[in-house]
Amino acid sequence: MTKILNILIGLSILTSCDCYQRVTGTVIDKETGKPLQGVSVCIKNKDWNKTTTDSTGHFELSSISGGFRCPPMTIIVENINYNKHETSIPEGGQEIIKLEKEIILPSKDSTCIPNPDILDNQQVYLIAEQNAEFFGGQTAFMAYLAKNLRYPKEQEEWQGSIYITFIVDTLGNIRNECIFKRYFKGEISPIEKVALNLIKEMPKWTPAEKDGKKVYMRVTLPIKF
Repeated sequence: MTKILNILIGLSILTSCDCYQRVTGTVIDKETGKPLQGVSVCIKNKDWNKTTTDSTGHFELSSISGGFRCPPMTIIVENINYNKHETSIPEGGQEIIKLEKEIILPSKDSTCIPNPDILDNQQVYLIAEQNAEFFGGQTAFMAYLAKNLRYPKEQEEWQGSIYITFIVDTLGNIRNECIFKRYFKGEISPIEKVALNLIKEMPKWTPAEKDGKKVYMRVTLPIKF
């Protein structure tokens, strides 16, 4: 009887133990194979438990959950200009995650883009070997938004993303900025004006490069309110 009781107590302890999970990985560009820095990585349904990749594309996440058997950890990987990626990694596992670039072609009603492929008689690219980038990367870009984004009083309660498209020329200048996706009919709304001004007032970007030369590149960014 004592032996059976000890077994039951042992099983009770095992089933009540917390499961500690730790996973690591590297995020790279699927096309170029280059590591991606500043990529957001979080646990699904636990977006408060997140991290960003370092200069080598590496990340590490850990979590504690109930039970002695650790199920695979499902993570969400997100980055500007790339498709969102979801994957499951077993406890203690390590994975190489390849992100695909999100190609957003100018819509037909984007009248502010009369010729999306040419500017100053130069080819405008959507993808390059080295994409145009906010100086300092995504972390610096998010810091810029946090510092400068202000809600207009007329639309303080509105929530969503305003998509702005623009061209980065070979000097890093922001050119031909306009609203890519409209949410409101008629004149440009106050919140759309705020998003446009954020883009217009940005500092110069690092130009895109293709075949070792600086090139014009179109960028489409969501400004989240």
